[in-house]
Amino acid sequence: DFDEGAEWGAGPERLAVGQFPTEASTARGGGTAATVPQLCSRMASLHFLQHRLGAIEAEVPLRYATMQRALGGGGGAGVEHVTAWLDGLLDGARQTLASCGHKVADYIACKMVYWDLRQLFIEGLYRVGVGGGERLTAVTGRLEAALCQLADHLPGPAGAEARDAVALALLRASVKGLAWVMLDGGPGRVFGDEDGAALEEDLSALKDLFLAGGDGVPAEVVAAETKRADQLLMLMSLDTKTVCDNFAEAEARDKAHGLRVGRRGEAA
Repeated sequence: DFDEGAEWGAGPERLAVGQFPTEASTARGGGTAATVPQLCSRMASLHFLQHRLGAIEAEVPLRYATMQRALGGGGGAGVEHVTAWLDGLLDGARQTLASCGHKVADYIACKMVYWDLRQLFIEGLYRVGVGGGERLTAVTGRLEAALCQLADHLPGPAGAEARDAVALALLRASVKGLAWVMLDGGPGRVFGDEDGAALEEDLSALKDLFLAGGDGVPAEVVAAETKRADQLLMLMSLDTKTVCDNFAEAEARDKAHGLRVGRRGEAA
């Protein structure tokens, strides 16, 4: 009961937006996590600092040499000598900022996919079958709304790197969520041979969303991130006999090479 073209926060995710629980909020006995606009602000700040590091790194040797000369302790050391001495001074800060940026991007993506869209996507997709249930187009519509909100809060060339990082994280979370759905099964979520074409169509729609006609995530990255989902669909398209025969052949090859598969499926 929602408008498929509604902006992010006005769709089925509206009941969950801003309510993502964290260990800290749970320990306090309540509270909510940061909203998407707040998280985007963090991403923008982290990327701004990353870009400023280069200018700071170039300025430090010059200021240090100037200070040494003013104190009379320069000893004839030029800026080149000081630059070599201070080389790599901010490498640790650069690595920390990059790591924090990846973590915030992953947090945004996981919040959107596994919490805000959990009812529509993780719990509801294909719940009564592929043919009669909710198709992935409903999910991609909400993901598109999410990407639009991210673009609004990370605008212009300055926010390009941050947008790309969050979009990639959202792609990864979405593909893992789809694989989770296809492997989850359970009451009402049963797949048949006739569902293969529809599942491939849905995965293709997810790829197209993030490709954005060549303006989104690079095609080679999308192909790499969706490879396991493609393999899963290929496996689901095989009949039981073929799967069993393939396993028997693989086991025979392992034995021929002196490998033995343990009871837990591990090479012994």
